[in-house]
This record gives sequence, structure tokens and C-alpha cells, in this order.
Amino acid sequence: MKNDTLTKQYIKDKKVFASAFNYFLYGGKEVIRPEQLQTVDTTEIVVPYGEDETGIKMQPIQKIRDAFFSVMKTGNKVYMLCGLENQMRPHNAMPVRNALYDIMEYASQVQEAAKAHRDAKNYGEGHDFLSGFHKTDKLIPIYTLIIYWGSGGWNAPRSLFEMLDLKDESDYYGLNDWKINLIIPDEITEEEALQKFGSELGKALIYVKNMGNSEELERIYKDDRFRVLETETALVLNEIMNANLEIERKEQVVDMCAGIEELKRKAAKEAARNGAILATIETAKKYGASDDKILTDIIIEFELTEEEAQRYMRKENV
Repeated sequence: MKNDTLTKQYIKDKKVFASAFNYFLYGGKEVIRPEQLQTVDTTEIVVPYGEDETGIKMQPIQKIRDAFFSVMKTGNKVYMLCGLENQMRPHNAMPVRNALYDIMEYASQVQEAAKAHRDAKNYGEGHDFLSGFHKTDKLIPIYTLIIYWGSGGWNAPRSLFEMLDLKDESDYYGLNDWKINLIIPDEITEEEALQKFGSELGKALIYVKNMGNSEELERIYKDDRFRVLETETALVLNEIMNANLEIERKEQVVDMCAGIEELKRKAAKEAARNGAILATIETAKKYGASDDKILTDIIIEFELTEEEAQRYMRKENV
């Protein structure tokens, strides 16, 4: 998808990347500066730790992050690793997916430490010798943050516990939860977007938050603080919101006036379509149609994917 490519390019901009983490971790305070960021290979290939000791042949696992930087302290010392992921729609398995990203990176650090000790013939004794990772070795902390580029709330699990089928609270004892970190447009105010982001990411998310509401889009556009955007920000919004703006990369800034009427027209058309689909579902239910029959009918009549139709049936993000 083109918008996936554009958003990946956008969040790899160090100013945008730093502003996302400063907003989420530090309430907008500039703790992480763009010049502190060093690119890390986004392709992670990990052979599960312990293969040599067990003799079990396991397949290497590969995952590719959207953007991954190390944050350096004075003296070129890495003190944290930060991964930023884009998500165009809620993902029901995101806690597991993010856990895999982070655990793979920690496993990679363990492997690198063990290799360094072997290369230096510093094998150690006891537990140090058996694991290869010495007691004095320390891991670099990893932070993974997701930017949700959709309007409405995140109606999917935010933690591993939400994905488990456990009835009694005591059943959770001994289990480790894995929570995801999210930036959600619907949970950001306009003042936060302006005051707590050191880049135009905040402004972009406010447009995304309101992209299905023609009245709100017009109100935002009339606010001079949101009207003019940097070209790269406008390009991302142009794709996500289908604004049909004619944008040249050589331009430094873009006035959103060119696409606001089209956005309003599309928002109104989408609202009418949503209303028609929901009315069809309610009418069919009133006359006793089964959910399977309704699902099939709206897929055909409104040219929906099964996933889209399911969301309408659940009245999610419509």
C-alpha cells in the first residue's frame, strides 16, 4: 500500500520519531533529541537462544520494524532502543506481535554478548559459562510505540491478558502480561498536538482524528495553526485521507485549502454510506434475517470486504 510506504518514510524522519517518543514517554518534554538518534537495522534475524546447548534445530525468525533507532548518550553509549510502528487499523494480535519484536531484540543482545565473550575467550565459570551471558552483562532497554493512523478508538486488545480466555482472576497469577504502547488520534486534543509534539506529527493526527467529520475538518482548517503544513506531512495526509491534493515535493509548505472541499465531500459521502449500511443491517434484523445472511448481503450490495462487513455488524469505527 502506498500510504503504508509514505507513513514509514515519515516516521523515519528523526524529528518526527523523537517527537512521538517525547510525547508518549515524557509528556512532550524534549528528552530525546533528533541528533541523538542512530539508525539500527530494522531487520531482526534471531536464532532462538539455547539451540547449541539443546541440540534442537530451530528456524531463525525474521521481523522487520517500521523504524528503529538507538538513543545515544554522551560518549556514544546507547542507553535505549526505540522502535516505532505504523498501524492503519486495529490489530487483534498486536500485543503478541509487539512482544515478539521486543523479545527477539533482547535475544539478539544475549547472543551478541555471548559471542563477544567467546571471541575474547572469556568463557567464565558456572552460570556464566553455561549461559554465555554473564551475570555482569546488562541488556539495553527496548521501547516499542505504535502510531494508529485511523479515526475512532482502538477497539482491539491492548494487552496480552485481554487475549486470554481466563474466567477467574486468580488464573492470571504467575502469567506475565504484555501491554502495547499506543498513540491514538482520538485520544489527542488539539492543544496537546500543538504543545506536546516537537514536529507536525501532532497536527497530522488531528486531521486523521477528524477525517470522517466534514464540519470538524472545516473548523480545523480555519485555524491558522493547522492550515499550512510541511510538504511531507501533507503528502502523508493526502494518501491517508484521499485528499487528491496536487503536491510537489519541491514545495516547502502546503496550504490545505486545495483539498479541504474534497475532504468534506468525501466525509459526507462516507457518512451517508455508513448510514445506509447500518440501516440495511437493522432492517434485516427486524425481519429476522440471520447474521450470516446479513453479512453476505451487505458484502455484495456495498462491495465490502468480509473484515469491513464484520466491523459494520459489530458497529465498530462507523
